[in-house]
Amino acid sequence: MAPPYLYECKSKTYYAQMPAILMHLAREYDYLPQKAETHTLALKSILDCNDVLMEITNFYGMTMWDRESWKQFRSSRLADWMQIFEKTGSKHGLKGDSGFLLGDTISVADIAVTALFGTLTHAFPTLGRDLRTHAPQVAGLCQRVESRKSIKAFLDKQRSTLGNTYCGGQIEASLRQMMD
Repeated sequence: MAPPYLYECKSKTYYAQMPAILMHLAREYDYLPQKAETHTLALKSILDCNDVLMEITNFYGMTMWDRESWKQFRSSRLADWMQIFEKTGSKHGLKGDSGFLLGDTISVADIAVTALFGTLTHAFPTLGRDLRTHAPQVAGLCQRVESRKSIKAFLDKQRSTLGNTYCGGQIEASLRQMMD
C-alpha cells in the first residue's frame, strides 16, 4: 500500500511492513538468533519498536502533540518502553557496557532498537538524557552498534545529508515544538 517496502531481486518479491522486511533481511544476512526463544524475542523486539514508532508519532499523525499529552507520554509511556527494552537486554545479554540485547552476538533486535532509539536521540538530543536515565544499557548498546564500521559509514552519510531530521512534515514539527 505504501512504503516501507523491499523488492527482493532474487525472488522478484515485494515485502511490505517494517517487521516483515527486517525479519527477511535478518534471515538473509544471518542476524536472526538461532534458538527458538531468542528468535521469538527478536520478533517481539521489532514489533515493540514498531509500537514505539506508532506512539511517538501520535498514531502516525492522527493528532498532533499538545504540551500536556506530550508531557504525560514522555514521563510514562516512553519511559516505560525504554525500561522494557532495558529489562529484556538485562535478562538476555546486556551486561553493563557489553553484550547485546539477546546474547553475545548482534542480532536484528539490536539493529532495530538502535534504529529506533539512535535515530530518536540523534534527532532529539534531550531524549538521549531520558534514554540514559531509563535504559542506560540500551543507550550504550545504541552507541556500540552505531560505531560499527559499516553502520557508522551509513549513518555518517545519511546524517550529513539529512541532518537531524526525524520524520518530516507536521509530525516532526509537532515533536520539535514539544522539545522547545
